[in-house]
Amino acid sequence: MTSMLRINGLAFLKRIHRQLKYSKLLRSSDAKNIRVAIDDNSKETSVIFFTTHKCASSYVPSIFHECCKYSGYRAVDYASVIWALGDKFIGYDSYESFLEENYDSLYRLKGKIYSPQRKPIKFAGINSFKQLYFLRDPRDVLVSSFYSFSKTHTVPEGSSSAAVFRDRRREIYNLGINDYALSAATEWLVPMYEEYFESYKSAHDKLYLSYDYYLKDTAGFIGKVCSFVGVNLPEHAIKSLVSLASPVQSHVNSDRHQRSGKSAQWRNELDEDVQNILTDQFASIMQKWDSVAADPRSESAFDN
Repeated sequence: MTSMLRINGLAFLKRIHRQLKYSKLLRSSDAKNIRVAIDDNSKETSVIFFTTHKCASSYVPSIFHECCKYSGYRAVDYASVIWALGDKFIGYDSYESFLEENYDSLYRLKGKIYSPQRKPIKFAGINSFKQLYFLRDPRDVLVSSFYSFSKTHTVPEGSSSAAVFRDRRREIYNLGINDYALSAATEWLVPMYEEYFESYKSAHDKLYLSYDYYLKDTAGFIGKVCSFVGVNLPEHAIKSLVSLASPVQSHVNSDRHQRSGKSAQWRNELDEDVQNILTDQFASIMQKWDSVAADPRSESAFDN
């Protein structure tokens, strides 16, 4: 009898041990990762929103935040977080290089909307993400960015970051709008629009919308964004977003970050010889982006 009790007791202890072992496993980080993966499988493919400065890039995320209310998506804004970190964000030449180096822990293929991304990024598997491209006539971006970067853009947190930013602000202001436009076109926008176009061609599921379409038909623009993301917004939410947009200002105010919003400002703001140089410089890449209109979902023509 004593021997039988001992055997039964050992079996009981082994069973308890197995249960404790399984319970511990189920609480482990590995089990959490598996549960997250299972949950992710039921979600929509993640979206990366590519755009530029001065292209309503602070407004469009409000569309995504509204989409998140009516779906399983979660909005992620790495750019704002890194900007707020200021001096705490050190050791990288740019925040894009940080995102690319740490993509495996920062980007999930399901359930996220990464917005806004104002410069190109590349990492393994990025072509499996939905990619939305929203671009403005680069000549207007140059005009608007001059006033923003030389006057109205917020200063980053941290003394070192702020000092670098203010030095660059003075440099841009001293250049003046024409010399700034020529310099920034060569160093920034021509290569960036080219790189964006190559990324667009490689993406599996993609959409391109132009700033001019956003101005002409804001409700239609919102509808195309939501359709691409895969979310049906109620009519009252769309009306609220249209009201919030106010893309064009009734009066131009160079002391406000949202200064004008109009298209073709470059015709009045830049000297004629600079206009001609920039038009020649951007002709090839603007034609490439206009060719994307072959995709019936896109609205892509620049108003030249």
